[in-house]
Amino acid sequence: MSIWQDSNKVGFCSTIHDGTEWIVRKRKKPKSSSTLATITKQPFATFNLSSQCKESYEHTRLLPIPSMTDDYNHYMGGVDIADQLRAGFSTQQRGLKPWRALFYWLLDTSTINAFRMFEHQRKARLGLKKDKARSMHRAFCESLVIGLLLEPPKPGGPTAYITQNTLLPRIRLTRPIEIHQFRQASTRTLCYFCRWSRHSKIKSGITTKVITKSRNPYKTKIVCSHCSVALCNKCFYPFHYYKD
Repeated sequence: MSIWQDSNKVGFCSTIHDGTEWIVRKRKKPKSSSTLATITKQPFATFNLSSQCKESYEHTRLLPIPSMTDDYNHYMGGVDIADQLRAGFSTQQRGLKPWRALFYWLLDTSTINAFRMFEHQRKARLGLKKDKARSMHRAFCESLVIGLLLEPPKPGGPTAYITQNTLLPRIRLTRPIEIHQFRQASTRTLCYFCRWSRHSKIKSGITTKVITKSRNPYKTKIVCSHCSVALCNKCFYPFHYYKD
């Protein structure tokens, strides 16, 4: 934490700066009508003032400023965007305990940072394709709440045994589809959709999987990050689009 004397005193709280980093930037002399102008204009005083010079202060001068101040000046638009996202889906609640306000603020900040990283990865995968997604922030927050309310999945998939009456987990239909990501597991597991396909009648055209004569499902290390279900490469998308 640090305090910087600009036109007024500005407080900074940063997790990436230690307050000892400085950088030289060209600064403008504050106006005479600005707050605390008598203090803030002193660094712009002209040295060795001649008799012909009418101005006792320079309009601009190279001055050292803290790095966190410089980063804020260059990326303050990002701070405004974060404030807008925080205002849309805030967890802040009124209370008498002062530490709760800080906790809710940190929770909102962590959620926004996670959403920004999710958006960066999603747009990177799109490449030059047109982005048709809408209200991704709302969809991300809803998926986050649903994920936190769900019971932790049991090891090995939703059910240990699959019969003809077994239904596919409804969580597979959660949208947007981008929240279902490939995740590598440490061990190989039988594909859940392959096992389910052996006991259920699937309409033609739903999946292109060809099960071997021995009717043994494939083993895979791929797990859906949202559903926590083991799926082989060919079954990943048919599993999430198949409707009972």
